[in-house]
Amino acid sequence: MIVKSVLIKQFRDIKNQSFYVGKNLTAIVGKNKSMKSTVLGVVSQTFSLTDINNPLYGKKTIDGYNLISQFSEKFKFDSKYENDRAGKHEWTLTLEDDIDNVNNPFSVISIIRDKKKPNDPPRFWKAGTKGKGSGYLQIPVYFLSLSRLYPIGESNLTYQTVATDVLSDPELKQDFDKAYASILSDPHFGKTETSIHQSKSGKLSFLGVTTDKYSYLANSAGESNIAKIIIAALSFKKIKRDTISGYVGAILCIDELDATLHPSAQIKLIDFLNKISKENNIQILFTTHSQNIIERLKQFILRNNTTNNMNHIVLFTQRTGEIVTIDTIKNIADFRKMEANLLTKPYIPKKIDVYLEDPVASKLLTKILGTKISTRLNKCPSSLGFAEYIELHTKKIPCFLNSIIVLDGDVATKGTSTQKAHIKKHKDSFILLPGKEALEIELYNTIAEMTPEEASSCLSQKQEVIMADFTSCPTGHSEKKDFCKRFYRETDVKIINELLSLWINKNKTKVHEFKNAFITMFDTLAVKTNTEPIETNSGQN
Repeated sequence: MIVKSVLIKQFRDIKNQSFYVGKNLTAIVGKNKSMKSTVLGVVSQTFSLTDINNPLYGKKTIDGYNLISQFSEKFKFDSKYENDRAGKHEWTLTLEDDIDNVNNPFSVISIIRDKKKPNDPPRFWKAGTKGKGSGYLQIPVYFLSLSRLYPIGESNLTYQTVATDVLSDPELKQDFDKAYASILSDPHFGKTETSIHQSKSGKLSFLGVTTDKYSYLANSAGESNIAKIIIAALSFKKIKRDTISGYVGAILCIDELDATLHPSAQIKLIDFLNKISKENNIQILFTTHSQNIIERLKQFILRNNTTNNMNHIVLFTQRTGEIVTIDTIKNIADFRKMEANLLTKPYIPKKIDVYLEDPVASKLLTKILGTKISTRLNKCPSSLGFAEYIELHTKKIPCFLNSIIVLDGDVATKGTSTQKAHIKKHKDSFILLPGKEALEIELYNTIAEMTPEEASSCLSQKQEVIMADFTSCPTGHSEKKDFCKRFYRETDVKIINELLSLWINKNKTKVHEFKNAFITMFDTLAVKTNTEPIETNSGQN
């Protein structure tokens, strides 16, 4: 790993924005006009092999690129705009601790290229110095811009054009054939003689594959781009292999990685780049609009969240006032917010289905959890009792397997041993509301057990008025439950809410334990169903 993080202090529409760089892959995503390609250029422009005393000086890529940053490949400036003038650009890279002989962090600013030509584009240089050879980090870098990924079919090359076979190394040729065949899902590629040819047309160079059946000139844009990207990555493997000392890693930047590529090729290309990056200490940064690439990296990041410095996704967003903000995508909630951003739609967190025995239980659940958490639930109160829910779950009815089933507290005393054993075995699906009885009975008992003085201090009506028609509660369970349900239905909603608050306060410990257990259940199920956990939403706990 070379670069830990990047801080853009100022560069056109970006002010004081930073992001971390993955040890292997870093995807820069965002809508058009969000300066993704510019920042990719900023990172690569910091590096260049220009110091003749560096042991890697003079090294080239397989296709002849000299590993020196080319300003013109990345930036176009117009001095009539203030933000394009010298002194209006500054960025800082924080480097890995074992990068020797450089200032860390390493800052770059824009300076006047020629005092006699103030309207010329600025040049970028290490902050605080102007000495020859001090302007760049001496680490190999390759910037594959859209111009370098220019398709062969758009050129004026012909079969009479001189073409050079650029890859004669047997080991690297075998690596190329394997990667090319895998990415393009061509199991026959490499079984017969193949070669990688390069031709030039003006300032552009074109790379493609020639086989016994077709010439590189017949390559599609996708085939040509795949060949260029593989060659770029293998170039650093070659430098590492052939260098006795001085190789600490490399930077490979690719603009529009997914351009012209089929979805399956995009995914396999990510797998190839991830592997070769690990093996050769290549930090690969690229821009992309591909949902397939984002989804593949999402799998890497979420699967390895204990080592998520390996791969990163950063989202560039142009907000009000034309200012660009940069966010690192770390978890499921971040990914769903990013998806909403890229599709220009509002972000609405996914919900999880919660089944309850009746609307009364639903009301209690909302009261315990609070509004913010409750908005994450698709509550489904029904007339089913606990026995029916347990039976349906036993039969593995799909809708009950990826949901939470909330049962009244009386199941602990009214359920059979078999039913209670099933609930205990499936703690990831079932949870019991606090209390030993149905909620209606709990609320009736709450007011019935209060003294008139307690009631007058807590309730907005007198106790005797509230209970005027409900003074004689039956003792039989079924009769008592029906009586208390009638009390619940016929009592003013305001009084019911006051009794709910009193009951929750009276059972504070059990309610707190229930809430924590419910959130844990939700978050566990969220991971299983690719849903945002409650804990990622600020203030919901």
